[in-house]
Amino acid sequence: MKKNNYILIALFSVIGILACKKNKYEKYGEYGTIESGGKKRKYIVHVPSSYHEDTTYSLVLALHGRFGDPTDMAAGTGFSDVADFRKFIVCYPEGYKKSWADSRGVTPASEAGIDDVQFISDLIDQLTEDYAIDSTRIYVAGISNGGFLAQEIACSLSNKIAAFASVVASMPEVLKPVCNPGRPIPGLIMLSTADALIPYEGGDIVNYDAGRVLSADSTLAFWLNNNSCSGFIDSTDLLDAKNDGTTVTEFIWNNCNAGASFYFYRINNGGHNWPGGEPVWSFVSGNQCEDIDATVYIWEFFKDFVKP
Repeated sequence: MKKNNYILIALFSVIGILACKKNKYEKYGEYGTIESGGKKRKYIVHVPSSYHEDTTYSLVLALHGRFGDPTDMAAGTGFSDVADFRKFIVCYPEGYKKSWADSRGVTPASEAGIDDVQFISDLIDQLTEDYAIDSTRIYVAGISNGGFLAQEIACSLSNKIAAFASVVASMPEVLKPVCNPGRPIPGLIMLSTADALIPYEGGDIVNYDAGRVLSADSTLAFWLNNNSCSGFIDSTDLLDAKNDGTTVTEFIWNNCNAGASFYFYRINNGGHNWPGGEPVWSFVSGNQCEDIDATVYIWEFFKDFVKP
């Protein structure tokens, strides 16, 4: 009898944990699941309060970093608030074991054989069925591990996304030789010069065996070459609005094929975090840039591009 009681207690505990997690997710939007690659994958969708099925909306896929989850991405970036104000839909997918299988092949998701590019492709298909989404205005943005995946998605799913943004994630060395978007694709990258994990000058990702990345200059050179950009239109030191130990320099290339502009934000003396958001890991994040709100800057960039 006691054994049966213990089994019931354990069962109800598991059910309670799962219910709490679902309720936690639903705080930030509509909780959903999808089958992809033989696994049940989770996500949160936030629709603007003005949502109406007779209108089509842009979609932003916001990818959390390593050790994060959709609620961290929602709370840390404020994408839902911007979505309400600017009237677009934002989806926060969940990585496998708090990780994404990006091209480096070093995360738990990669080790489990997860295909996250396929997951994002399947998710886009599902969301465009479930919501009034303009299929020509779908965008992807990510931070760190999610930023690496955002660039891989730009390489592989240019037929589904209009533009991408990558924060504190330069291009993995192993991605460069296999990246072939097939068209110029607009992009925005934010990198920090004092990032404790992702070396601005390229090389080994710091502190654990996590692969190698290109330098900021080489990452930019790849994407500018892909888009056939010539020169840059503007280089501006943005207003140093906060006493946070950082400044921001903005570089804009608008003279690119098919209007595929490219923006780069150098966060001078910044750390491994989302500018204007919350630090990723307090013990390694470094200076938190408050001079700009990355979420607003990314949306203002995205909104001008339509997938051909």
